[in-house]
Amino acid sequence: MNGIFASIFLALIAATLCWEFPGHPGTDCPTTLKIMSEDPERRWMLPKCEDDGTFIAMQCFPGTTACMCVAADGSPLTLPGFVNVTACECFTEYYKMWLKSEKLTSSTKMC
Repeated sequence: MNGIFASIFLALIAATLCWEFPGHPGTDCPTTLKIMSEDPERRWMLPKCEDDGTFIAMQCFPGTTACMCVAADGSPLTLPGFVNVTACECFTEYYKMWLKSEKLTSSTKMC
């Protein structure tokens, strides 16, 4: 059972990493917001920022029904419209586990 969920999660991570997220890796949220606000093709997807300069986990975009989850550094955890996102805690937890190379257990919450 864990293998199935791990496979799904890895497929989601792979799809996310292959998808061209219109962000700017290596920049904080306010800098990304400024850069993207100057690009007409990316203005629909302006990120929301925390006070400390990190990205708010749940990013919903005005004028659309598209929401997605991102890590604090802006790394996409889901794709807009790919998963019906209502909360990001689970995706964030999986991402942290993936960064630490932790294995899923039977007590791991499933998204």
